[in-house]
Amino acid sequence: MNVDFTPGEPPRAGRLVVDGRELSVVDGLTELLREPDGFWGTAATAALRLVAAGRLLPGVTAAGYDAWRVGPLEPAEAA
Repeated sequence: MNVDFTPGEPPRAGRLVVDGRELSVVDGLTELLREPDGFWGTAATAALRLVAAGRLLPGVTAAGYDAWRVGPLEPAEAA
């Protein structure tokens, strides 16, 4: 499986390109979580755990759009 992220401005407009198909982040994550190979599902699950742990913080892009960032991380989360 080949996965790329195409950033957008504002960041929520970013897209996932999964095996050549351009998808919204929601649709792309849904597909990655179903993948039997485990790698992308594991990465997506780790990201969702950071969100669930309250590690998602509000921010603003250089262009003035509202955005989110991850942090601060515990040592185990940064490994």
